[in-house]
Amino acid sequence: MRNYKKLKETYPDIERFIEVKEYLKRSELLTGENISDAISVLESKLSTLTMTETCENADVVFCMDTTGSMASQIKEAKNTCEKLVKEITARTNIKNVKFSFVAYRDHPPEDTTYITKVQPLTDQENILAFIATIDANGGGDTPEAVLDGIHDSIHKVGWRTYS
Repeated sequence: MRNYKKLKETYPDIERFIEVKEYLKRSELLTGENISDAISVLESKLSTLTMTETCENADVVFCMDTTGSMASQIKEAKNTCEKLVKEITARTNIKNVKFSFVAYRDHPPEDTTYITKVQPLTDQENILAFIATIDANGGGDTPEAVLDGIHDSIHKVGWRTYS
């Protein structure tokens, strides 16, 4: 309980993330035990993506573990992000869609490259170029900086007011 209280002080939006995670579980978006299962579910949901109403703005943010433990799965995860970007752009009626990417690793001294690496909201071309630069490296035995990634996904990508 003390750890949760500290998390809540550091990340006041943590309860919202827990609600979102539970929603995703209920809606069967997070049913898999590993990244491959989650990607398969996302791809199957993507195949049914259609939007008939026009939407002015949408902001889409990807947040991904890029530590060395992801080495065997990073290519598949990046391919899925790229596919989602292209599909959302091509198969929806969103007039102005922007994408962002937040990569996270470990806290020092486990990793000294970065804790988070943020690509603020941008267009399809720039986000695809950024995703291409992401690799899985570093890290150690301590937990990844997941909450830092989530925090930066909220506060450092430049969400637009009406998206």
